[in-house]
Amino acid sequence: MSVRLRTGVTVDQAILALDPEAGNIHAYTAATSYDTDMVIRSNEARDVYVKWSMEAEGRLTGTLGRDEVLSIFSNPRHRDISMMPAGAQLLRSVFAEVTSKRELFESMSRELKETRTRLGKSLGLPSVVDTNFMVHCVRPDQISWRSMHDDVLRLVIPLRVIEELDAMKTDNKERLRRSSREILSWLESLFQGSTGPVRIRVGEETTIEILLSERPRYRPSDPDEEVLDVCHDLNRFAGSSILVTADYGMRLRARAESVDVLQISQKYFKKNSDIGTGEESSGDESEEPSHSAVPSAE
Repeated sequence: MSVRLRTGVTVDQAILALDPEAGNIHAYTAATSYDTDMVIRSNEARDVYVKWSMEAEGRLTGTLGRDEVLSIFSNPRHRDISMMPAGAQLLRSVFAEVTSKRELFESMSRELKETRTRLGKSLGLPSVVDTNFMVHCVRPDQISWRSMHDDVLRLVIPLRVIEELDAMKTDNKERLRRSSREILSWLESLFQGSTGPVRIRVGEETTIEILLSERPRYRPSDPDEEVLDVCHDLNRFAGSSILVTADYGMRLRARAESVDVLQISQKYFKKNSDIGTGEESSGDESEEPSHSAVPSAE
């Protein structure tokens, strides 16, 4: 999702903040009547627009992320309006900027509504898997998911995980290359050109899907950050989510961000000799299987 919300803000709250801004912006920024002097009209239009923009920035700061708000009210035309001499060009610029912001607010609200529908359409508890799990554990269809969680799970693979697996196909370590190619080949045969959701295997309620991102896509340099962002998005849009990982460090990060984690039974870890790198699995050998997600906060 490209719209960035403040932590703790719900989708409904964001939509309720954006829709009034889009619907009332022209009324809030209306200039004087057309029988006044052009200089007066343009100056008054600027004054009204600047007053509205300062108030709107304050209203939206409580809902959208700080960078999101800055991008809305720091574009070149917005800045030029403050310095432009009075006249017809200023009046046209104010009208164009008001129209542009109305369309932007409508687009942001529409994206939130469409994402809510898209992410909430599948049944099951959204369970986001990371690259570490895909590489260091057996294939998802070889796991008895109902033995680890009471709810029916909806396994979600972020696009970033697919990209990381693709990059591993040319890794220096032969076993990582083999592991990534095997899992990607399995995914391709399972989805057969779609992105799911599909049942993990015959007779199993658990489903699996690849989560494609809307464009433009927010893509942080840290892959784990993007995976955790997917957990937060699913929690907002679908009502809940858990993280599935074999990485102890990732579990710590998730719990610090109030993301619940499903601990993987030790029997589902690949042997070190199968994957060539045993840092993550060696730290989990003593863990007992869990039948529910581990709460993010004690």
